[in-house]
Amino acid sequence: DVDHIADFKVGKGGDVLDLSGVLNMHAGDHLADFVQSWNDGTDTHIDVSANANGSWSEIAVLDNCTVDVSTLLANGQIVTG
Repeated sequence: DVDHIADFKVGKGGDVLDLSGVLNMHAGDHLADFVQSWNDGTDTHIDVSANANGSWSEIAVLDNCTVDVSTLLANGQIVTG
């Protein structure tokens, strides 16, 4: 199931996406191999590839929020482990 998250706050000290339970990352892995985002109008869709094998699954939609993975990472808003 895809989770819809309303009122996600972007920015340092804002909301956090905890993806640690769905990603199988190791030291030296690149986040872009595991997480991607795309915008659809005013929403941001978050897709993951749990083992970085190119098989993507949508896990969340940030309703009325447009942001990309690099911004979330820079803000400390993605937890991977």
